[in-house]
Amino acid sequence: QTLHVAMDEKQIGRDIGAWITASAGGKGKVAFIAGPPGAPTFKNLTDGVKESFAKTGLQVVFEQYGALTRERGLKLAEDALTANPDLVAIYAANDDVALGAAQAVQAAGKKGKVKVTGMNGIPPALRAVGDGTLSLTVELNPVNWGRLGVDVLAGYLKGEKYKQQVFIKHELIDAKNIGVKMPKS
Repeated sequence: QTLHVAMDEKQIGRDIGAWITASAGGKGKVAFIAGPPGAPTFKNLTDGVKESFAKTGLQVVFEQYGALTRERGLKLAEDALTANPDLVAIYAANDDVALGAAQAVQAAGKKGKVKVTGMNGIPPALRAVGDGTLSLTVELNPVNWGRLGVDVLAGYLKGEKYKQQVFIKHELIDAKNIGVKMPKS
């Protein structure tokens, strides 16, 4: 039997989507600056976000796939904001893309009006959530991921039964809980 310790990408996407829905009041235009085309992780995340929008008034009006860079996030967010000045949110595939998108939102004078979501909980993203530049990131604690992998293996060797997939926990980090997450300088 093969065990797979992973992140529940679709559920993370659904959670991000639910967060966007709540923060936008359930309606408005959203831009997707998604990850590399064909990469299963990023497809699952995007599918999860879209799934959570299904019964809302949110519509995806801009969607681009590609590299996970800050430059790309900046450029595509500028394009999305130009084409849709009334955007309510930008979903970004990871924190680097999100930090670029947040820069574009700030430059357009829409900080706080257009929510930008990232993913991974890297220190620059946590700082950006702390100062209100970035609206949301998702923390996937790599230490816990490693510990879970070791614990599952140890349990398995002792004969404990697991489902085929064991998912690591993720946590949405926004203005409400950033205080406890900020790296102490």
